[in-house]
Amino acid sequence: MALDASYDTLKFGLRAMVSMSEGLPWPLKAAPQTALQVIKQLEYYRISAVSISMSTTLLLAIRDLSQVLIEHYGKSGNEHDMSPYIREFMHDLQIISIRLRIYRATTKLKKVAAAVQIQALIKEEKARLAHARNVLMTAFAASTHSIVIDIKNILTTPMMVPTVVTRSIVGITSKPPMMPIVFHGRDAQVERLVQYMLAEPSARLAIIGPGGVGKTSLALAALNDRRVKNRFGDRRLWLPCDAISDEDVLLTVIAQMLALPLAGDVLGSFAEHIKINPGGTVLVLDNLETVWISKDLVLSSKLELLLARLASIEELVCIITARAEAPPRTVSWTNAPEVLLGPFDVEAARESFIELTGHVWYPPKEQSCLNELMSETNGMPLAVRLLGRLQLQPSELIPRWKELHPTVAQQSNLPRTPYKICVEVAIQLSLTVLPRPEFDLEPIQLLTICAVLPDGLFPDTTECIRPLFRRLDKTLDLVRSQGLVYDGVRGETKMLGPVRDFIQAHHEIAHQYLKALRTRYDQLAQILPQEPAEGFAMKVVQVAPELGNLMSLLLHIIATQEPDATLVCTVQSVTQFLFWTTPSPTLSEALLRRLFNYPMWRADCLFDLCRVYERRQEYTRAIAYGTGARELYQDTAKAAKCTLAIINCQRLQNLAAEDERERALGALATIPMPAPWT
Repeated sequence: MALDASYDTLKFGLRAMVSMSEGLPWPLKAAPQTALQVIKQLEYYRISAVSISMSTTLLLAIRDLSQVLIEHYGKSGNEHDMSPYIREFMHDLQIISIRLRIYRATTKLKKVAAAVQIQALIKEEKARLAHARNVLMTAFAASTHSIVIDIKNILTTPMMVPTVVTRSIVGITSKPPMMPIVFHGRDAQVERLVQYMLAEPSARLAIIGPGGVGKTSLALAALNDRRVKNRFGDRRLWLPCDAISDEDVLLTVIAQMLALPLAGDVLGSFAEHIKINPGGTVLVLDNLETVWISKDLVLSSKLELLLARLASIEELVCIITARAEAPPRTVSWTNAPEVLLGPFDVEAARESFIELTGHVWYPPKEQSCLNELMSETNGMPLAVRLLGRLQLQPSELIPRWKELHPTVAQQSNLPRTPYKICVEVAIQLSLTVLPRPEFDLEPIQLLTICAVLPDGLFPDTTECIRPLFRRLDKTLDLVRSQGLVYDGVRGETKMLGPVRDFIQAHHEIAHQYLKALRTRYDQLAQILPQEPAEGFAMKVVQVAPELGNLMSLLLHIIATQEPDATLVCTVQSVTQFLFWTTPSPTLSEALLRRLFNYPMWRADCLFDLCRVYERRQEYTRAIAYGTGARELYQDTAKAAKCTLAIINCQRLQNLAAEDERERALGALATIPMPAPWT
């Protein structure tokens, strides 16, 4: 009934628009007429269609198109510039109308083949409808800031994504990995986490501690508990934060995981999604320290505020894991007395080592060496895991451990805990005790590649570096067998955070490997769409899994190499792409610090930052960057663009300040005034 009411309202609105369009140029006048013709065709189609759900989808899509016309009709004031877009929009609607007439004729034949053909036809027309919406919204993008947000909202709706995605397109997944096969000594902690998750519909759980203590494994064990699976099912979201650069990117990834709109209030959309899916949802933010613990205090503060807002969502169980000494203070943690995860006891370490090596029994001498070795590891699960993967006797490992420990402990002047030193000794031991020395340095070279790709080494990238290795597959198997890397849920080869940090600190990626990676990701950056257009959402799906790798690699190149034209163009391309999805200043600000001797590149970078911060509604920074760009530009036209951007930011800043003033006055009016003193 609600659909019928919307149907009638839609026809009434279109008729009103037809009468209001008298005197307007032809494209604007004919658009509502064409939409009304399609509606009339749908009246028959809804009665005799093969699939009622297809009919409903088409009707809702037409309603959305008409809503765009109703809201933005004639606002631009530049009808001639919009005419090509409106004409293309009308063409799409007319094609749909003709196809529906063909369907009406074929249904009279009562043939099964016709029904199958029409099902394919309707799928094609869904894509055409999405394209029509995209074209129409793009027509208004140049004149109205609010329309730009609408473009993002439309481009990222699920209707833009094909129902069947080829295997070469790997999207962002929320599926949690399986818990580790070898997992001992954490039964009590797992049980407490599970009880919190089941008892508190909005539990806030933090798992913090040193790197390699098993925070991720503990979270996975709780998330894969049978009771948690039965309670939450597919509403268990797993988000690794290794490649997250700021709080906006974090929100965007959450939205992409759930196919939510990227425009407007993303957090509000997420909260609404949680609300309309009863039974609760679990969100795990793994390795949150990569974005939370930052030299940029503003970035850290924003992330903590985002956590507080996530904590306010009802029916959401929020879990974080982080290498830290204390959790974020903006959240009241449900497990506050138990947030710090320590090493496990010697017995659990022994059990883990024995299971990893596959030895059921050790002679007394080896038993004694094993006890000593486990004591040396300080009960750090990652150290025990790496030692067990080496498949050596405890009596062989003890002297090598004692030989390496003093050297590793003195490798850095920075203060380190005994726990971190133990993990680093185990990593170094894994690198030096290679079962197959004929591979020379290939394992370490492969690890340096994995270390600069926090989202993992994907199959396409693996093929790009294959010519540089003699036995790439065997080398991958070797480092995987030693526990230095592992397989991700999307077929990628990933590296644990402590291993990645150690490799980056002690082993520099060789020039030829960095060059191959740069070629691969420069090509990826070249296919990034620079503005919303047909296929934009598909491109987002294609590049999303590798976007973190792309940004991480670019940051590494910016920090270690002299800027060149290719690097500047790549950064500009990525920044422009992110402008429409998640406006991020990370790359441009990093590049800006290296451009003191390149005034024109510096000016372009400043202007990009002006646009990004305007999009983020941080107008003071936007004005500062725009002013800097204007001072450097020698081109009058570019300087004029900077002036226009600055003026627009000042206008928006004044409007924002006025809104804040009105809200403050409104809040003040609600405060009861004290009685006058007499």
